Amino acid sequence: MEGSQLGSYHSRSTVSVNNASVRIQNVLVLNSHLLLFLIGDNSSVINATIFNGNYALVYSGSHIFSSGIRVYNGDVNLVNNSNHIGLYDVIVLTATRNFIYAIGNGHHITLCSVLVKYGAILLQNNGDYLTLCSIKVIGKWIDVAHSNEGGLILINNGNHILLDIIKIVKKSLSLGRNGNDLIVTNVDITGNCCQNFTLNKNGNHIRLSNVTVTLENGYGIMLLKRNGGNISISNITLYQKLNTSSYDAYTELVLRYNSDYISLECINVTGDVDVSFNGNNISIIHVSIVGIRETNGLLMQRNKNNITLSDITVLRNGGIYADYNGDYLTMKNHISVADEFIFLKYNGNHMAVLNVTLIGTTLALLYNGDDLLLANVLISHCFSGLVMKYNRKLIRMDNVTLSNNKNGMIVEGDNELWFVNNPSHMIDNTSPTNGAGMFIKDVSVYSDTEVYFINNTALGVGGAVYVNIVQLETSIEARCTFDNFRPVFVNNIAYVAGNNIYNGKYWNCRDSRGYNNTVYVYTLKKLVNCSGVQYLRTFPHEHPLSFYITSTSIGVCICTNDNKIDCTSRRVYKQLYPGQSITLPLVTVGMCGGLSPGVLLTLNTSTVEVLLNTNCNQQTKRECSNFTYHLRQRTRNRHGSFFINNTLNGPEKSNTVSDSGLLVDVLFRPCPVGLELKDKTCQCNRVLSSSSFTECNINSMPYPIKRSGNNWLYYNHDYNCTVAHRYCPLGYCNSSSLSLSLVEGDAQCSHGRSGILCGKCEAGLSLMLGSNKCGPCSNKYLGTLAGFIAAGIILLVFLLFLNLTVSVGSINGLLFYANVVKLNETVYFPNGSKVPLLSQFIAWINLDLGIETCFFNGLDGYWKTWLQFVFPLYIWLLIGIVITSSHYSGKVSRLCGNNAVPVLATLILMSYSKLLQAITNVLMIATIDCEGIVTWKVWSVDGNIGYLSGKHIPLFAVALLFLFAGLVYTGLVFSGQWLQRYSGKCCKSSRDPVVKLKPFIDAYTGPYKNEYRFWTGLFLIVRLAITPIFSYTTSAIPQANNYIISFFTFFGAYLSKGVYRNRAVNGLETFYCINLGLLSMFSIFSAHMGYSAEVTGGITTVSVSLSFIAFIGTVMAHAYVKSIQKSCQLCVSSCKIFLFRQKVIESNAGNLNEALISNASYSPSHVVMKRDSIIFDFGPVFEQ
Repeated sequence: MEGSQLGSYHSRSTVSVNNASVRIQNVLVLNSHLLLFLIGDNSSVINATIFNGNYALVYSGSHIFSSGIRVYNGDVNLVNNSNHIGLYDVIVLTATRNFIYAIGNGHHITLCSVLVKYGAILLQNNGDYLTLCSIKVIGKWIDVAHSNEGGLILINNGNHILLDIIKIVKKSLSLGRNGNDLIVTNVDITGNCCQNFTLNKNGNHIRLSNVTVTLENGYGIMLLKRNGGNISISNITLYQKLNTSSYDAYTELVLRYNSDYISLECINVTGDVDVSFNGNNISIIHVSIVGIRETNGLLMQRNKNNITLSDITVLRNGGIYADYNGDYLTMKNHISVADEFIFLKYNGNHMAVLNVTLIGTTLALLYNGDDLLLANVLISHCFSGLVMKYNRKLIRMDNVTLSNNKNGMIVEGDNELWFVNNPSHMIDNTSPTNGAGMFIKDVSVYSDTEVYFINNTALGVGGAVYVNIVQLETSIEARCTFDNFRPVFVNNIAYVAGNNIYNGKYWNCRDSRGYNNTVYVYTLKKLVNCSGVQYLRTFPHEHPLSFYITSTSIGVCICTNDNKIDCTSRRVYKQLYPGQSITLPLVTVGMCGGLSPGVLLTLNTSTVEVLLNTNCNQQTKRECSNFTYHLRQRTRNRHGSFFINNTLNGPEKSNTVSDSGLLVDVLFRPCPVGLELKDKTCQCNRVLSSSSFTECNINSMPYPIKRSGNNWLYYNHDYNCTVAHRYCPLGYCNSSSLSLSLVEGDAQCSHGRSGILCGKCEAGLSLMLGSNKCGPCSNKYLGTLAGFIAAGIILLVFLLFLNLTVSVGSINGLLFYANVVKLNETVYFPNGSKVPLLSQFIAWINLDLGIETCFFNGLDGYWKTWLQFVFPLYIWLLIGIVITSSHYSGKVSRLCGNNAVPVLATLILMSYSKLLQAITNVLMIATIDCEGIVTWKVWSVDGNIGYLSGKHIPLFAVALLFLFAGLVYTGLVFSGQWLQRYSGKCCKSSRDPVVKLKPFIDAYTGPYKNEYRFWTGLFLIVRLAITPIFSYTTSAIPQANNYIISFFTFFGAYLSKGVYRNRAVNGLETFYCINLGLLSMFSIFSAHMGYSAEVTGGITTVSVSLSFIAFIGTVMAHAYVKSIQKSCQLCVSSCKIFLFRQKVIESNAGNLNEALISNASYSPSHVVMKRDSIIFDFGPVFEQ
């Protein structure tokens, strides 16, 4: 039926056509198959619709054209046909798993505009030139087990296969074992799981372009495996659409076991790209990867040679991993990954990283082959900028910049690191340990250009460069660390050591020219001097090599006075005392003399024992530091030595330098005076060690003896003995803690004093009036004598005209208060403090100067003691002249009134305490015991004067004379009221001494009631008792004074109630006693609580101020009374005359009658016992 035409046909059975040249058009087949079998060439089938049956073209001829085929619930089969078979505009719709089969056909098979729903297309064992265009295969998800079913499958077809405009939904695309020239373009696959696009075992020349694989759920893969060479893949997108947060939801592009010449360009993958086990010449360009999970990103493993990676971006997760590939692996241009690392490891030779900028990603090149090149590379802000470990040999770096990384560059392995062509930079890198800019191990560094290390900071060592090496090896097989290296160092810092370079191989190594820098015996002098090392000549010349290079400390050097380091001197000479410490400015150095902290180790010898403090830190610093060693003399040999070495850590212990340590030669001196050799050290001798106030420390030379308190130390060279004397005269010795040498014993004296017990002034100085201080004086100060003369006259006039005398009693309590405060002023005014006006007020009442001044050049304690007697005698002389003048001159008598004798009594009472102190000072003796060998008795005031020596005897005699007079005076005043009872019983009244002294005695007893006329004498006895007591206790136990004063004052205040006839005077007396008692009690409390001297002085100031105010009030009261007396003088005088006459008449009449009645003789004691009213006219007026 050649050339026949079959029209519309309806049948429930199979329709078979086997005629040649058949044209079938507009066929409808229901519930049956349309089978075209053995039809001829140039046949066609147009618009055939088949329900529930298959369309089959089997064993037919060539140039057969099928178009408009619609198959419902059936297959389309093209089997064993000849060439040029075409299938156009085909729709296969099925509820089952039906297919379009093209199997065993010839060449030029074409399928275009084909839609298969819920089925698949299989092309197998066809010939060449297989074309599929506008193919759409739609599957459905039944379960996971069927989710990887094929949608479009091409197996074992011939060459020249073209797939264009392919869309597969919920199915996969698979091409396997096809021939060469395979082109797949414009493919859109929407899948679910597993191998969505597979090319396996196809021939050469495969081109994939414009392929999109969209994964809606689960895992998807585009796999090219075991294909031939010349594979070009471009514009590929593998996209994960839904549930992208799921760990198992990602896509993967995999190329494995393919042949040579593979090109990937413009690839976008949500997942991984795995290119492994392929041939040579692989190019991967413009790849963008979005990591869904912790995946690899781009994985390159075990490919062969010539691999190029360019413009690679990995986002979210993943990095670049290139392992075990062949030679000529190149990574260049824009590279950006999400991971912290890019690993290129175990690859072949001739690797290159070109024009790459990495921010936050470390480039790791590990175990690769020879000749690694990095050019125009910038790595910053990552954990470690560049890590290159155990690569084979040559590493070249051209314009590499590493900045702001935790570690700039780490290079380990037997490598030659060359910096070539353009300068490289290591800037602002930091390291938590060592080598912020560059960390190298077993590496030799060369350069034909500059390498800049700027602002790198290491918390350990090696701010710019750290070389991890064992120093001091003797092998010469290793290469030198730096060979014509050209570094530029700017502001690099290492917190421990080596701001620029730490460690390195500089000796016993060979350079690039084979020169061996051999050192057979390591000496420190050799190792620290690198100026002659030829291969370091390219280092900067602004500073010596020690500024740039250091290492693990290899030796100890001493520092000079100008803080320079001297490593040439290996021996130090010192002289010291046994037990004394020596301080040496030391530093430890590394290679080339750079400073390197280390730990010092001291080695004892048979002659010297070296002791360190328990808290002594022997850690050296990066500067000269002082180290102190306590040395003991082990033998009687005064010559000794010991060693100070550097402690090496780790393997360096076995490779020490022959002269790394310092030898310290010591000459022990004899112990200084006051110390003796005990337990290998100089310690206090027997006298000083038994003293509680003395300590010895030979390390305090030149002042090894420390004393405290009011004590005096002395060494007598004539007898070779030591004196430790307690209670130095008050104010002579420095009572504070101080250190001294007995050779210069005057150092313990205060205020310019010197000599035995600090009793004299230093040469050229004179003793000052008003204190115990010495100062420079001249004879021009003798003019102050006029001031003393005027002061006596002023005092006399003041007392005369104000009647401020003891006969009134208003100043008696003040005088006792002032006397006691003066006696105890060292307690009340500690540290010699003075209160302006108040201190002078107390001093003037005691007839003291009150100010510190010179008198004449050469004044000493001896002549000053004489002067203590002069002023009292002078004022007594003045009042004596006044009394004598009053006796012979009525004018003078009228001018002075009846106050002359009371003023004399007042002046004697004011002088009493001053003279007692002077007498006590004259009589004081000090015994100086010099270890029992010799004993001296000296005058305490001036220990340079022997007691009762020719110079001291006149003063001693005068003191005894005054003492005797004082005792008589005290006894007379105290017992006056009882002596008057015996007046006239021993001699006539005109010669009776009691009668003669009645006006004088009445001056003291006048203000008191009859039964208390002894009161002034009682306080004289108190003064007489406490003055010598205080002369001892003030130096020994000063607080005892306060207890004594408190007892007497409060006892006196208790007894003084009603003593005086005048209540106001009695109140004043009580006030002064209580004020003095409170002052003493507060002073005791202040000492017990440990208050400062300022607090004690403040308490005294308040007390004296109150007394001063009371004194001013008393003076004003006396002045007021004096003014009243003047206004009433005439009236008072008339009344006195009249009353006197009446008293005389009545007295005479009464006495005559008594005499007549009793027949008794007249007794003068009755007259003596009565008070002389002329003396006491002031009293009644004061009472008013």
